[in-house]
This record gives sequence, C-alpha cells and structure tokens, in this order.
Amino acid sequence: MINIKKTDLIKKLTYGILFCVLSVICFCVLRKANWLYGGSLWGDDYLFLMTTAIGKAAHGCTWDGRFYPLGHSDYSILLLVPYGKTALAHCIYNCVILVASSLMMFSFLKKVTKKNYAVSLFSLLILFSVSSFMQIHMECFYPEKTLSFLLCVFMWSYTKAEKTDKFRYYLLTFVVAAYATYMKEPVFGIFAIIAVTELLFDDLSQKSKLLNYSLLFNFVIFVAIYIYRRLFRKYAGIYASVSSNISDLSFSLFTNEPILYFIVGLTLLRLYFVLIRKDREHIFTDALLFASTGYAFAYFLLRLNHSYYLFPSVVLFLPAFAVFIVESKYFVKILSVIISISCVVPHFSCNKYAVLNVWDHREKDHLFFE
Repeated sequence: MINIKKTDLIKKLTYGILFCVLSVICFCVLRKANWLYGGSLWGDDYLFLMTTAIGKAAHGCTWDGRFYPLGHSDYSILLLVPYGKTALAHCIYNCVILVASSLMMFSFLKKVTKKNYAVSLFSLLILFSVSSFMQIHMECFYPEKTLSFLLCVFMWSYTKAEKTDKFRYYLLTFVVAAYATYMKEPVFGIFAIIAVTELLFDDLSQKSKLLNYSLLFNFVIFVAIYIYRRLFRKYAGIYASVSSNISDLSFSLFTNEPILYFIVGLTLLRLYFVLIRKDREHIFTDALLFASTGYAFAYFLLRLNHSYYLFPSVVLFLPAFAVFIVESKYFVKILSVIISISCVVPHFSCNKYAVLNVWDHREKDHLFFE
C-alpha cells in the first residue's frame, strides 16, 4: 500500500514538474512575439515574410547545393487558421511542436524504462538543457524542431507497429520517415542505420522486415536525387569549413555540445554488448543510439560545428540513455547522472543568452520590416 502511494506521488510530482517547465519555456517562446531580422542572430525570418506571412506555402532550401525541400513546409498549415500569417501564430506553432514532442518523448521514455517516471523526467530535462534547445524553439528558422517531433513520432509508431503488427502503424512509420528525410540532408542516414541494425540483430516479423527494407529504399532514393543534383545540376554547395584542422573541429563540436562525450561513449559500450556479448534485448534503442552517433558524425564530415545541428542526435540518444540508467548498478547510475548533468550545466547560460537575445531582437527588428 505504501509503495502504491509512493509511486502515485512520484507520478504526480513528475507531471507537475514537467507542466511547470513546459509552461516557462512556452512563456519564453511567446513573449514579445515578433519577426526576427537577424543581426547577431541567425534569425532568417525573411524566409517566412516571403511565404506564410503573405499567404504563400513555406518551403525549405533547394538552391546553392542544399537540398531539404520540406525544411519549413510544415508552417504552411498556419495558412488554414485565422491570423495564421502573424508572427504570434508562428510562435504558437513552435510551442505546439515543443509540447507535442516533449509529451511524446516522455511517453516513449516511460515505455522503454518500464514506467520509471523519475528517470524519464530526468532524461527529458537533459534534452531541455542542451545548449541549442531554446535557440531552436524560439526561432522559426530551424527545421530541427519539427525534425525532432517527427523522430519522436517515428519512435512511437515503430514500436507500436511491432507490438500490434497492424499495417496502419507500419504505414505511418514509413510516411514519417520519408517526410523527415527531406527536412535536413543528413537525416537519410538515420533511418538507414536503424533499418540495418534492426535487420541484422532483431527478430522481425515479415511486415517489420518490409518496413525496414522500405526505409533502405527511401535511403537509396534520397541519395540518388542528391547525387543527381550535385553531379548533373552542378550545384557547388555552400557547406563552409569552419576549420581545416580535424582536431580543432572535433574540439569545437564537443565543446559546443559536451553531451556528445556521453553519446559516443555509450555508443561504443553498446556496440561491444551487441556485437560481442550478444545483448539484443533493447536493440531498437540501440539502433536509435547508433543513428544518433552517425548523424553527429555526418556534421563532422561536413565540418559544421554549430550545436543546433546536433540537436536531433540528442533526441535519438535519450531512450538508450534512459535504459542505461535504469539497468545499471547503483554506482554507475549515480556516475551517469553526475556526468550527464556536468555536460549540460555549463551551457545553461547559452539558453539564457538565447532567450534574452531573441527578446531584444523582437523589440527592435520589426523596424526592418516597416
């Protein structure tokens, strides 16, 4: 009886904390809602002033060697609602995506941790604390926010499909993956890594095998389109090298997003257990973890070191992180919690700066649009 009351108290406390945190974040996103010109920010809201702000459908980038045509297309849904052209409507949409992503991730974390509310909440708070979190959600420009939502939907629908073996969930999983592939260029690798891992190490039904082969087919289609555009359309590309020195680039990436240390370390550990110890009990969260590292490595190859590029990697990492904490021995649990907190605490100031900077620009930048 005491354990039931204790569990119920933890559950209520967890939801209460989550509600308070999300409320504060949404307040920050909505306060002084206005278009951003840029200045010291990468606030390219002019892209929306040429599309949804004047009643036209939004889109991503398909020029100068870039190819993420669906990068901002989700904002086009605002054209269906009253006042959807306003900056406030766009900020509200950001909040909707934020809350939906958070609740879906929290639900998935509860599932993989067997309803461990404390660990699920802690893992989600780690996500809220990474250096680029507020930057991504306070500005419209970053496709990473919607991409992260789609990854959460993918996780949920994939596990739901395997549990029920119903066609509609397999279809939803594939559609979400196919859409997400065109949100940012390296995303195609995420689903390829997940599919290969599942096909090699999981005991799949015929429908699950078909889904994973379909994900590989989606990978081939994207690569074919991208190669065609680069070779035959002669797009030079605009990926800028922040450093020609690999050691400098590596240092910059890990400094900008220290949680990468934990991601890489846990990936190496789980690779050992999957390949050598034949531990396949949590192979789907392992597949997400491997995809997390692969996605981060793609930006290393592209020599892009901004932390917001790596945000989807953190999203993919969380389920394996939560499972690792739950199943580890007490000492390892404590050490993992300390290390993960030490990775994000130094960057609290980044989120604070992002909020204050955006608020400042929202007050001033509207003058550029008059």
